[in-house]
Amino acid sequence: NSAEKAKLYFYGDIVSSTWETYFFEDGKCPQDIAEFLGDLDNYQAIEIHINSGGGSVHGGLAIYNLLRHYEGEKVAYVDGLAASIAGVIAMAGDEIIVPETAQIMLHKPWMDYCGNADDFRRAAESLDSCQETIIAAYLQRAKPDIGRDQIEEMINAETWLTGKKAGDYFDVKVEAGEPLNQCTSEFFDRYKNPPVIPDDSHLDENQTKNQIEKLRLELELL
Repeated sequence: NSAEKAKLYFYGDIVSSTWETYFFEDGKCPQDIAEFLGDLDNYQAIEIHINSGGGSVHGGLAIYNLLRHYEGEKVAYVDGLAASIAGVIAMAGDEIIVPETAQIMLHKPWMDYCGNADDFRRAAESLDSCQETIIAAYLQRAKPDIGRDQIEEMINAETWLTGKKAGDYFDVKVEAGEPLNQCTSEFFDRYKNPPVIPDDSHLDENQTKNQIEKLRLELELL
């Protein structure tokens, strides 16, 4: 039924190939998206939900292009965080909805690499090409008074935008409300200012002992 919206969730890292999804919890690759779209009638509306720390730039650009070329209506929701290439994927929506306190992060593409000097020069050229594509994706959704140089400056500086701030630069619909506040990623250690992930280090010794005792009693009941 074309009236029913399909829902697509990016709640993990973005990877470039199917085999990598076995190692990244909730990760998605271009093949996943191609199969998802292949099951639709090419006009069915899609809700794209994003809470992701990013991942493979090449995988993410392929996903962006797959979604951009899909002919059905696409509404992208930044449920918590759209960092790095996940922010580019959000730009594929015909409409982009961001809570005031959600975040979109732009930064320079990054890769692990080894090789000789010539290899590194080619790798740098590839990263520069990726950055041009990323700039183009954001520029398509930029407000009329926002130019290429401003977007490139934000990318070079690693810029974290709240939904409210993103509304100053891009054609997004900013809404009130709290975003999902839990997002984990294998890629946070590559960012200059990654979000703080809650942990249990604040628990005192007695709380920890109580938790252990509770688990022991539950195990005895099994």
